[in-house]
Amino acid sequence: MIFADNEYDCVTFFEVIEHIEQPEKLLEQIKLSMKDNAVIIMSTPNREVFGDNIKNPFHCKEYSLQEFVDMIGKFFCIREVLGQRYKNPWIKKWNFMVSKYAMEFPLLLKIYSRHLSRKPKKYLEAGYFDKLELKNNYFSKETPENADYFILVCGKYGGIETTGRQE
Repeated sequence: MIFADNEYDCVTFFEVIEHIEQPEKLLEQIKLSMKDNAVIIMSTPNREVFGDNIKNPFHCKEYSLQEFVDMIGKFFCIREVLGQRYKNPWIKKWNFMVSKYAMEFPLLLKIYSRHLSRKPKKYLEAGYFDKLELKNNYFSKETPENADYFILVCGKYGGIETTGRQE
């Protein structure tokens, strides 16, 4: 077991699942590590948006909304399905371009990876999240299948319970 049983109240899992070769094994471990009333929030890129545009060599599998919901629903009670979208289309185009060229050229990938490896240090700086603005993204329950990223908010116990938040 990777984690202690019944240890966590909340688990966040953003843009990780597509990098895991056997996600079901990891999801089972995470479920065991969660307290009964715990929440897990996870996201993945929309295959329909990213898959054909960028072939990411680090992704083991990319998901449609239905595939993501079906797999996660085997382990957790899905309470909310959201979509995350870029407000400005040029931001998505810029990210596609940088990622595409970084994947195609080894030197650029090395530079890009080094830049990304420095990023987490910023998150540790006091007040970083106070300065963070979400003005370039929006989150919506409407038509999540058309979003750039899918976000699921789930409880510990299996099956799809609802797409609305349970109090």
